[in-house]
Amino acid sequence: MEPLLTVFNVIFLITCISISYLFKKNYPTDINSMIGYRTKRSMSSKEAWIFANKFSSNLLFICSIVTITIQILLFVIFGAHVAILSASALWIAMLLGTLLQTELKLKKFLADN
Repeated sequence: MEPLLTVFNVIFLITCISISYLFKKNYPTDINSMIGYRTKRSMSSKEAWIFANKFSSNLLFICSIVTITIQILLFVIFGAHVAILSASALWIAMLLGTLLQTELKLKKFLADN
């Protein structure tokens, strides 16, 4: 069971870093309800949309690299179980942190413009 979980975790990590890299390079520039950083604030104007998507995609890419690095270190030091169990907490913290930081920056961006 452990090798299967390790393989699944590696595939998950590669998928997350790939998606965050793609969004970093090609964030959506048109407001839509399907893809991108979609909040009421980010969808309030085209300028807000572009700012939020550019900022959040860059932050998500950086956070993905940091999270993957931490997981690899946990895997090397403590083994697969600790690395896999910590994965959920790390990814949730990363996503919540990205959401919070983007909303704070977007609020400031809208206030300044």
